[in-house]
Amino acid sequence: MKFSILVLPIYIGLSKAAIGDLCTPDGGITVGTCELTSWCSDNKGYDKISNLCPNDPDDVKCCFSPLCYHGQGSCEDKATFTQCVKLGGHYLAGYCPGPTDYQCCLGPGT
Repeated sequence: MKFSILVLPIYIGLSKAAIGDLCTPDGGITVGTCELTSWCSDNKGYDKISNLCPNDPDDVKCCFSPLCYHGQGSCEDKATFTQCVKLGGHYLAGYCPGPTDYQCCLGPGT
């Protein structure tokens, strides 16, 4: 019985989406990451869709397309946002929160 009581807080914690986890509305056309609303606002992202980061505090929402690389690009998921390369842009790793494929899309010439 003691073991199950000790494991319960760990199990409950796993049901939350963590900061930086991918999130997407139904249909999965666009992908964002769960971020503090203040961070999303500071980085000019869009976070007006509720309930995409379940069980997190009210100040954590799915943030779409925040600015990156000194405001010259936007964070996008390489697997789903193919327009970046199709329009002559390229991806730059290390400037966006979240998993490896969530990268900064920079337009041509940047």
